[in-house]
Amino acid sequence: MRVPAKKVMARFFRSTLSYLAPSGVILGYHRVSDATWDPLNLAISKKIFRSHLEIISDKYDPVSLGSLLAMKRQGKSLKGCVSITFDDGCEDFVRHAVPELVSRNIPATIFIATGYAGKRFWWDEVSYLMSCRSLDIDKMEIDFGGTGGKRGFEDLANEESAGDAVREICGQLLYLESSRRSDVIDRIRRQTAGDRTPAYVPCAMTRKQLQELSAIPLVEIAAHSVTHPLLSQLSEGEQLGEIQGSKSELEALGRNVTGFSYPNGSFSQQTCDLVKNCGFDYACTSRQAVVRRRNDCYQLPRIWAPNMGGENFHAWISAWSGSRQQRR
Repeated sequence: MRVPAKKVMARFFRSTLSYLAPSGVILGYHRVSDATWDPLNLAISKKIFRSHLEIISDKYDPVSLGSLLAMKRQGKSLKGCVSITFDDGCEDFVRHAVPELVSRNIPATIFIATGYAGKRFWWDEVSYLMSCRSLDIDKMEIDFGGTGGKRGFEDLANEESAGDAVREICGQLLYLESSRRSDVIDRIRRQTAGDRTPAYVPCAMTRKQLQELSAIPLVEIAAHSVTHPLLSQLSEGEQLGEIQGSKSELEALGRNVTGFSYPNGSFSQQTCDLVKNCGFDYACTSRQAVVRRRNDCYQLPRIWAPNMGGENFHAWISAWSGSRQQRR
């Protein structure tokens, strides 16, 4: 049975606990972009990202993830500490986020899915193929195969309907093995655009950009697997290949890689053990919570930054952290 007040009560108790026991915050982002088509809600606008950094710099204590974990291990208070992380490794991190971080001397960690270097992420390609502003059709049918079966999508010239379609399609594709997923995306391409490619599809950073990024001390480069799979659904050997493979590729850039982020938030205890045995010091999840001293370093929670700025963002983050003032 649905309890209407459940979310309200959860927010109340979260806020109350935060103020009784202020904690550290690991903020999660995916990309910084002014894209007008973002049905998967992965982007924060450049203006709003700047406002986030201004508030974090003025009201909180921006620290590297390594520093936050060192304080945690030493039993120090994490009150007011904020660490910034980015998942995936989209190239707009270099163009839009890094200059803002460097200008304010704010550290950040970026988790890289190494197999996509210079390529499009499959979910972005689906999103842009399905953009209602570029579609030549109003409906389509997709055969996902297996338990997914066939699904029909209509009213695709409508932005809301097209966005709903993108979210459902990506949700289905997430559980397909890569070759089957590629086949489905090829069919979507033929139905929506033929040989036409959308004007702009976000890409992962190139290896050259990664090399240049590795020279910036403020930015920690960390691992996010090779192909961005659901790790908990893979065999032990396949997981090991994804985890160790991404670490090895990134360490070839010349820096020690000690952090990992579970792609799609998918992990099991076996996954955590593999990450630890591969020599990582910590791993971040997608679970929404603040960081407390008792947290397992291989199951660190984060809170995902909303696309809101100014005092709204300040109120939001202070409700999580329990700290409205700087720690200095």
